[in-house]
Amino acid sequence: MSAPESLTQGLISIQKLKAEVFRVWCLIHRSNMAYVQRENFEPEVHRLFGDLRLKHTWEKAYSHFFVSWVVGCICDGDTYFRFLDPKDWYDWQYELRLLIFQALAVHPESESMTRNSYSYIARYERESLADGFFALAKEAIERQQQYSTSSAMVSPQTRTSTRSRK
Repeated sequence: MSAPESLTQGLISIQKLKAEVFRVWCLIHRSNMAYVQRENFEPEVHRLFGDLRLKHTWEKAYSHFFVSWVVGCICDGDTYFRFLDPKDWYDWQYELRLLIFQALAVHPESESMTRNSYSYIARYERESLADGFFALAKEAIERQQQYSTSSAMVSPQTRTSTRSRK
């Protein structure tokens, strides 16, 4: 089976993408007041997403860690929707928009964070801040209806035991 095609081909090198993944990974740790242990970075990416030689691995890792940072570390509705609005992203980030949305869809806290953030901005009549997010959601739903996206899902890999229980 061949490796999945890179979504950011020609827009960012694998080395720069890896550096961006590391930057967001560090943001998560620092936001949670945790000590950043550089030696744990690559083993964690490998455990969650597979072959570190593949650019697609780093694209999935960026999407996952970016969403984890936004959902886990952003406190207010304005900022939440600003970070999830692809119109201000770099071109390589924009190409990852559907992976980012998929990562958001499987994050256990995203539904409540999105609901609470929207309630917050609606209270202050600033619903337009969520327009980019809702456009992304619409595109992701339409794309999913057209194509099977199961091979590109951003949920971390799980290992199943082959031992039978007695």
